[in-house]
Amino acid sequence: MATATDMSARCRAAYLHLQAETGKVPSMTAVAKAVGTSSSTVSRYWDLITGVTPDKPTQVQVAARRRCLSCRQMFSSGWAGHRVCARCKSLDAWRSSDTDYSVMSF
Repeated sequence: MATATDMSARCRAAYLHLQAETGKVPSMTAVAKAVGTSSSTVSRYWDLITGVTPDKPTQVQVAARRRCLSCRQMFSSGWAGHRVCARCKSLDAWRSSDTDYSVMSF
Protein backbone atom coordinates (compact mmCIF):
# COMPACT_ATOMS: atom_id res chain seq x y z
CA MET A 1 0.00 0.00 0.00
CA ALA A 2 1.41 3.39 -1.00
CA THR A 3 1.94 6.08 1.59
CA ALA A 4 0.36 9.49 1.21
CA THR A 5 3.70 10.97 0.14
CA ASP A 6 4.23 8.23 -2.46
CA MET A 7 0.70 8.67 -3.81
CA SER A 8 0.95 12.44 -4.07
CA ALA A 9 4.33 12.08 -5.85
CA ARG A 10 2.89 9.53 -8.30
CA CYS A 11 -0.12 11.77 -8.96
CA ARG A 12 2.13 14.82 -9.43
CA ALA A 13 4.30 12.92 -11.92
CA ALA A 14 1.24 11.75 -13.86
CA TYR A 15 -0.19 15.28 -13.82
CA LEU A 16 3.02 16.78 -15.22
CA HIS A 17 3.35 14.03 -17.84
CA LEU A 18 -0.24 14.49 -19.05
CA GLN A 19 0.16 18.26 -19.08
CA ALA A 20 3.34 18.02 -21.18
CA GLU A 21 1.76 15.44 -23.49
CA THR A 22 -1.49 17.31 -24.17
CA GLY A 23 -0.48 20.92 -23.57
CA LYS A 24 -3.53 21.30 -21.34
CA VAL A 25 -4.23 21.00 -17.63
CA PRO A 26 -5.37 17.41 -17.08
CA SER A 27 -8.51 16.59 -15.14
CA MET A 28 -8.56 14.71 -11.85
CA THR A 29 -10.12 11.78 -13.68
CA ALA A 30 -7.30 11.67 -16.24
CA VAL A 31 -4.66 11.76 -13.50
CA ALA A 32 -6.49 9.05 -11.53
CA LYS A 33 -6.68 6.85 -14.62
CA ALA A 34 -2.96 7.32 -15.33
CA VAL A 35 -2.01 6.44 -11.75
CA GLY A 36 -4.55 3.64 -11.39
CA THR A 37 -6.45 5.10 -8.47
CA SER A 38 -9.79 6.82 -7.86
CA SER A 39 -10.63 10.46 -8.55
CA SER A 40 -11.41 10.94 -4.86
CA THR A 41 -7.85 9.90 -3.98
CA VAL A 42 -6.45 12.38 -6.49
CA SER A 43 -8.74 15.13 -5.16
CA ARG A 44 -7.16 14.78 -1.70
CA TYR A 45 -3.79 15.76 -3.16
CA TRP A 46 -4.97 18.14 -5.90
CA ASP A 47 -3.43 21.30 -4.40
CA LEU A 48 -0.10 19.50 -3.98
CA ILE A 49 -0.32 17.96 -7.46
CA THR A 50 -1.05 21.23 -9.24
CA GLY A 51 1.29 23.31 -7.10
CA VAL A 52 -1.52 25.68 -6.25
CA THR A 53 -1.70 27.18 -2.79
CA PRO A 54 -4.96 28.82 -1.81
CA ASP A 55 -4.59 32.60 -1.47
CA LYS A 56 -7.36 32.96 1.05
CA PRO A 57 -8.95 30.67 3.61
CA THR A 58 -12.05 28.76 2.65
CA GLN A 59 -15.32 30.57 3.08
CA VAL A 60 -17.22 29.92 6.26
CA GLN A 61 -20.70 28.58 5.63
CA VAL A 62 -23.25 30.73 7.42
CA ALA A 63 -26.91 30.32 8.12
CA ALA A 64 -29.14 32.86 6.39
CA ARG A 65 -32.66 33.53 5.21
CA ARG A 66 -32.94 32.21 1.65
CA ARG A 67 -35.70 31.72 -0.89
CA CYS A 68 -36.67 28.08 -1.49
CA LEU A 69 -35.97 27.01 -5.07
CA SER A 70 -39.17 24.99 -5.11
CA CYS A 71 -41.92 27.07 -3.48
CA ARG A 72 -40.10 30.45 -3.51
CA GLN A 73 -40.92 31.08 0.18
CA MET A 74 -38.25 32.44 2.53
CA PHE A 75 -36.80 29.93 5.02
CA SER A 76 -33.90 29.64 7.46
CA SER A 77 -31.09 27.98 5.54
CA GLY A 78 -28.28 26.31 7.45
CA TRP A 79 -25.59 26.85 4.80
CA ALA A 80 -25.07 28.25 1.29
CA GLY A 81 -26.00 25.00 -0.48
CA HIS A 82 -29.22 24.52 1.50
CA ARG A 83 -31.71 25.92 -1.00
CA VAL A 84 -34.90 23.85 -0.58
CA CYS A 85 -37.02 24.26 2.54
CA ALA A 86 -37.95 21.39 4.87
CA ARG A 87 -41.62 21.56 3.82
CA CYS A 88 -40.78 21.04 0.15
CA LYS A 89 -38.30 18.27 0.96
CA SER A 90 -41.02 16.46 2.93
CA LEU A 91 -43.37 16.35 -0.09
CA ASP A 92 -43.76 13.09 -1.99
CA ALA A 93 -42.81 14.86 -5.22
CA TRP A 94 -39.40 15.78 -3.79
CA ARG A 95 -38.73 12.36 -2.28
CA SER A 96 -39.80 10.46 -5.40
CA SER A 97 -37.93 12.80 -7.78
CA ASP A 98 -41.05 13.24 -9.92
CA THR A 99 -40.57 17.00 -10.24
CA ASP A 100 -38.29 18.17 -13.04
CA TYR A 101 -36.62 21.17 -11.41
CA SER A 102 -34.38 21.74 -14.45
CA VAL A 103 -37.26 23.27 -16.42
CA MET A 104 -38.24 25.78 -13.73
CA SER A 105 -37.12 29.33 -14.36
CA PHE A 106 -36.04 31.48 -11.47
